[in-house]
Amino acid sequence: YICQVVTDILERYDVDGLHIDDYFYPYPTPGIPIPDNAYFRANSQGFTDIGDWRRNNVNLFIEQLWATIRTVKPWVKFGVSPFGIYRNVKNDPNGSKTNGLQNYDQLYADVLLWVKNGWVDYCVPQIYWEIGNKAADYAELMYWWNKNCTKTTLVIGEDIERTAKFNQMEQKMKMHAELPNIQG
Repeated sequence: YICQVVTDILERYDVDGLHIDDYFYPYPTPGIPIPDNAYFRANSQGFTDIGDWRRNNVNLFIEQLWATIRTVKPWVKFGVSPFGIYRNVKNDPNGSKTNGLQNYDQLYADVLLWVKNGWVDYCVPQIYWEIGNKAADYAELMYWWNKNCTKTTLVIGEDIERTAKFNQMEQKMKMHAELPNIQG
């Protein structure tokens, strides 16, 4: 259905890009499970772990959306704004030195797979924390994304309220300029 809507948008409007936010599966709410167990049992697609099944569903969606855009208007850019933490290092040696919600494990979004496979033209991770944040340090995440998101355009999603509150705009922009893969 979403691909049909995107096809309609692309055919009727002169757009340069299509951008989606990070809502693939709902943000976890304690005590409220995602109501998809019946779907998983009915069509597990060979997966035994519901988390892997959910990630596969999102991967299939991203790939299909990318293919739809390429078929209708191949010059239109496709990008995504994932939550700023891919994985914490305690769960994955390749993760960031953070302690927070994770794209891969709790939102079921394997952003690095999409980048690796060329399914996104740009990535705008939501690094909405301040430099020095104990759970999710902005600098740590900037370096992590710069290192791990090298096969597509990388632009950092900012939180202006926290940046202004901590008077960090100048520091953050300096970091952007120093890191070779960050383009905005």
